[in-house]
Amino acid sequence: MNPLFAFLYAATARGETYSDAFEKVDLAAGGGWLEDSVDTLRRFPTDRIAWGYLNSQRKDLVRLPEYARGAEGSALGYRVNGKVLPIDERYVGYWNHDPWRLDQAGDGRTLGDGSAYLLPYYLGVYAGFVQ
Repeated sequence: MNPLFAFLYAATARGETYSDAFEKVDLAAGGGWLEDSVDTLRRFPTDRIAWGYLNSQRKDLVRLPEYARGAEGSALGYRVNGKVLPIDERYVGYWNHDPWRLDQAGDGRTLGDGSAYLLPYYLGVYAGFVQ
């Protein structure tokens, strides 16, 4: 559900294959990556203020097991369909965050820039994934 990395991979792996002594594998992106990426761009909030959020109390989320949470024991989880929370239910300043994190501190004093949206959008337009 990350349009930046999905578009980067799909654009570079288009038409690429890997072959070894046993088989030839098509490396092109597969699955629902395009629908998830476009849905993320559609749902991207125009409010770029870093508000805090608390999703760990929600009953519709599945928590990751203890061994997968790391040393800090933070609240990590996903929706029942196996995907991370949609972009409009969490804050993304840049695409280098942990998408499994359910809670994030924020006081509404930080304003994020628009590159988190503009970079994947124009990459998708350039590569022909977004019309």
